[in-house]
Amino acid sequence: MRLVRFYYKFAVGIAVLEITDGVLLLIDKGLMNWFNIIVSLIELSWLPICTIAAYIFMKNKISFISPLSFVLYFSTGSIIATAMVAPGETGAPTIFPLWLGIVGAAFGIYYLLINDYMNRSLSQNPPS
Repeated sequence: MRLVRFYYKFAVGIAVLEITDGVLLLIDKGLMNWFNIIVSLIELSWLPICTIAAYIFMKNKISFISPLSFVLYFSTGSIIATAMVAPGETGAPTIFPLWLGIVGAAFGIYYLLINDYMNRSLSQNPPS
């Protein structure tokens, strides 16, 4: 049960980073900064944890939603970002479309709400 609690508590932190990442991308008009790069690396390291959690939580459909959502979001987002962002000149900054920041922040809000709900459910109804 510790793994489940760890996952949902850490997922709330990931969600807050995701929201902040999307908002900063909007503020900077799509220009990627050091914070966006760090968040991307954290997301990349969170992906295998979510993949394992999706497998472990598969029996409970409610618990399964959070890790599956992240895996789908990250995979789809990576493919879209790679396809949308044309390589710039050497040394030129990478600029993302603003709607990617909006989608990232919206997913962060969704991810925060679902994981906060799961955290509260575990606190109120601890498993026997």
